[in-house]
Amino acid sequence: MKIKMEYKIGHRKVSQREWERHLTQAPLEAAKDAIRQQVRRIRCPRHGTTATVTFTKTARGFNTQLRGCCDELIGLVNRSRR
Repeated sequence: MKIKMEYKIGHRKVSQREWERHLTQAPLEAAKDAIRQQVRRIRCPRHGTTATVTFTKTARGFNTQLRGCCDELIGLVNRSRR
């Protein structure tokens, strides 16, 4: 007896390869989303802006880089992430 497997992400049919890639990437994307939300919640008390976070893929996951209007904002964001 042969069993045919069908893979879906949401309601979209995908290949086995794409489905496996999605399973490995989903936890990383969830972590990135959590970091983005955390950064967005903090506003510069002086300028009223938020910081920007950029992700760079590495062999072990990703690195983050923060950019903001001033050192005070970057310091607030870094302290909130500890």
